[in-house]
Amino acid sequence: MPVITYLAQRELEAGHTVPTEYKIETIFKSRVRGTKKVGEESRSLDQTTESYLHAIIFTYAITSDLISTGAVQNSWREFLASVINQEQFQIDFTGTIAAPGTDVNVRMVSSNWAESELGPGYIQVQFTVREG
Repeated sequence: MPVITYLAQRELEAGHTVPTEYKIETIFKSRVRGTKKVGEESRSLDQTTESYLHAIIFTYAITSDLISTGAVQNSWREFLASVINQEQFQIDFTGTIAAPGTDVNVRMVSSNWAESELGPGYIQVQFTVREG
């Protein structure tokens, strides 16, 4: 079960304080890893191409499993609001709270995340992060 670790900053859940570290143990319905090349390409008059690679950015498009409304939903809203300004947080894709694996430092790719209602009592969230 993946574990998300973040510092509470915004939309604080009842009883939480700034900037305390909190964890959410969850299930991801999907996690799509992608790459983005950062670089330049130039072409000479004879059509020879030169490429300069500055960085490779690894991203993850994440969709949560079903989240029950109420306290669990409030935890997710606190987490997403707390990292919306590209604050760094960690995702442990392989461990649990009881048996940690390896944390990956990530940041939100943009200030966008989506929360979908999936019938009475359930939501699902989608967001994209990048390593680093």
